[in-house]
Amino acid sequence: MPNIQMTQDSAFSPFVATAPGKVIIFGEHSAVYGQPAIAAAVSTLRTYLLVVPTKRQDTHNSEIVELSFPDIKFDHEWTKEDLQECANYASKLISNASQTAQKSIENMDLDDTLAKMIGELLHKTLPDCTNQLHHAAALCFLYLYFIICPKLTNAKFILKSNLPIGAGLGSSASISVCLSLAFMKLSNDARFQNIHTLNSEVKDLVNKFSLIGEKCIHGTPSGIDNAVATYGNAVLFQKLLDPSEQQRAGVTNKMEILNEFPEIPMILTNTKIPKSTKTLVSNVNILFQKNPLIFDPIFQAMGHITNKGHETLTNIYKLNDENGNVKKKTKLMNDLLELVKVNHGLLTSMNVSHPGLEKIVNLSTELQVGATKLTGAGGGGCALTILNDVGNETNGKEALENMALFEKTLIDDYKYDIYRTGLGGKGAYLLPSLDQSIIEEFQSADGLPSSILNYINSKIV
Repeated sequence: MPNIQMTQDSAFSPFVATAPGKVIIFGEHSAVYGQPAIAAAVSTLRTYLLVVPTKRQDTHNSEIVELSFPDIKFDHEWTKEDLQECANYASKLISNASQTAQKSIENMDLDDTLAKMIGELLHKTLPDCTNQLHHAAALCFLYLYFIICPKLTNAKFILKSNLPIGAGLGSSASISVCLSLAFMKLSNDARFQNIHTLNSEVKDLVNKFSLIGEKCIHGTPSGIDNAVATYGNAVLFQKLLDPSEQQRAGVTNKMEILNEFPEIPMILTNTKIPKSTKTLVSNVNILFQKNPLIFDPIFQAMGHITNKGHETLTNIYKLNDENGNVKKKTKLMNDLLELVKVNHGLLTSMNVSHPGLEKIVNLSTELQVGATKLTGAGGGGCALTILNDVGNETNGKEALENMALFEKTLIDDYKYDIYRTGLGGKGAYLLPSLDQSIIEEFQSADGLPSSILNYINSKIV
């Protein structure tokens, strides 16, 4: 095995990589049974990764790589010596990949040997780590580091996010996309020379690498979350159940990036009620096995809702693009709200809602602010409320007062977290240069102050 000389990388300017979270608009649970589903980016709930040159200040002048993730209270640095054995193996793996049918490392499955070596490295360098989030973050970080730029040293990666972690909003995929984008920028691989353009070829590579990062954390992810975080807007997804159909398509899941997707205002509510996705999915399957003639039509109906929702969203996008009239847009928005309500009703029939979610549904109906449905597995977690069309003539003073009361009740009475945001929007993005004041504030501030968010988000075009 060749000995890689890991030398200090030439100085690079600090930069930020960012990627959004996601919500499922239509198709939860029915997607498991081969029906289509739509997931969309959450425009202002994102992960932000600041990368800065760094150097350990000690007598040994060690070259290091550091990951700081304040949101989960994790910070650790690895020296060149810590990383050397895995780096040597990864370099050989990268070289060998070009000789295989896959042609490059991002097309290969997770390498068990490298994953095991990283596990041993973490056991050695983080011997007292019992926090699963810490272990998952470090494993994803190091695996992507080794397969993309194993020679890099003297770099610090600072992850911050306004995405709630563990709420089913794709936070891990958002992180994986940011790390993939950052490592690609810092790599000397010729394929990444156009990284700043973030053209379709570059995004395809980011998506493939980020799926590998997701596999480090989740084992067998669907690929929806990282696709939304990479490409933005929305993704139409369908699981292929028929083996012959899988063989013809060459994939097990069909995925289409929906670029003709409007940005639609919504309120995302996190109930903070614990849930188990595995248990909820299992319970739906028990219902299906017991009464297939009842539940199969429900799944099919949800598939029709997804397809109708896709058509409606596309028409709203085209109408916005053409500066269409208000009445036409209002009708389309009302159609969309109706589909959201029906979809939630069908999910409720599967017993995957929760009294805490129904409070939001009932309140939004009572105050006529929009249409609400659970998003994700249900049983707690989050709900999305798509707001009434701003062009609707009924949206006067009373509507604004109802909106304020809706938000106040969710926060003060129900103790939920709410986010005024939107469906759709930009996917992965790279800011190659930053003001020094922003760099300093990002590193020193607790969380993500509005000054940082406003600055970075204003650059995302």
